[in-house]
Amino acid sequence: MPGQPEIRKDIRSSRLFRDISPEALEKIADIALVQVVAPNTYIHQHGDPLTGCSIISSGSVRISAQGKKGARYDLVSLGPGESFAELALLTEGPAPSSAETLEETTLILIPRDGIAPILRDHPEVIQAVGKRISQVIYGVGSTLERAVERKISTPRLSVLDFVFILGLSIFFALGFNHTNNKGIPLVPKIELDDAISFVNASDAYKAHQAGQAIFVDAMPSGFYEKEHIPGADNLPLSMFDFMYDMSPSHKDKDRAIIVYGRTISRYYDKEVANKLVIRGHRDVLILEGGLHSWKKNGYPVGP
Repeated sequence: MPGQPEIRKDIRSSRLFRDISPEALEKIADIALVQVVAPNTYIHQHGDPLTGCSIISSGSVRISAQGKKGARYDLVSLGPGESFAELALLTEGPAPSSAETLEETTLILIPRDGIAPILRDHPEVIQAVGKRISQVIYGVGSTLERAVERKISTPRLSVLDFVFILGLSIFFALGFNHTNNKGIPLVPKIELDDAISFVNASDAYKAHQAGQAIFVDAMPSGFYEKEHIPGADNLPLSMFDFMYDMSPSHKDKDRAIIVYGRTISRYYDKEVANKLVIRGHRDVLILEGGLHSWKKNGYPVGP
């Protein structure tokens, strides 16, 4: 079982607390507990009260979600250095998901009892937890997006179940924001390269009609195949590196390139735009309002 030096090392190397100050780290380590959990054991189940956050020291944990009709869907498997139930450090409430060990697992438990003084004296801890929660919410939203694309049906988790789970996560985050002026960003902030600018739908349409720009749809292929701006290439974020190299239309790096996304995940376009700048494109723009704005103006879309 890890001793105090190992506990500190595990906390420091975790994704959750890797950027906090040494003083905050020491205080968190002082209240931390160690738990060894047998394989195939629930640490908590959906709806259970959460009393703290867990960092995985060794082993692995499966996080699963449960919909209103009881269907279970495996969301993600976590390993050493990763954490779960972070929201329990900020507010009380039932677990929106279940956590089960896949093998013998050692956990570093950060209890909610005793964390309040640390949050008060070290705002960077709140920021670290808030950042991690925003990543989780964003990840659930992306999973919802993939679920829609695959048209999930019984006995797998339905789209409505995912909406319920996502809404529950956001509800807890909003509850914390209401009681704490630090707040939690509900979506991760994506910094754009200084070379990237925005273009409105009207100007984008003019460029489209004149053939003055390449259009790139940043969404998963299932959405692209359903509808897209005529002539637009599909460069989904998850397949960008592979598909970029396969497509000759992006080789003219001096030509304007307009990237767009959709309402469900409006951050795909920003991440793809950043990748295009890294690849050497000099005139990268993002369509304001995405495909929704394009359609709202009555401009054509094709299957």
